Amino acid sequence: RSPYDVVKALAVGAHAVGIAGAFVTVVGPDGDDRGADRLISLVGDWKDRTRAVFALLGAAHRDDLRATDLIVRGRLREFCESRGVDLTALAQRSED
Repeated sequence: RSPYDVVKALAVGAHAVGIAGAFVTVVGPDGDDRGADRLISLVGDWKDRTRAVFALLGAAHRDDLRATDLIVRGRLREFCESRGVDLTALAQRSED
């Protein structure tokens, strides 16, 4: 859905993230030149925003995100707790 979601998925251990849906909707059904221009602009925006989140987290590379503290809440927290995931360890990964 967003560059922020990409970074979150990588931080929890994803090796790849599917983002095509966000880009396909910009091109439009007729594939006109304006759609291509909008797509190029959107890809550039996603790259910039993803780099900015990496920088804010002090991560130079994808693997650096695995040392980022994660705060899990809401339905995902309930899901993790019911399966015995150590949420305290996730919240303190940078201290290792």
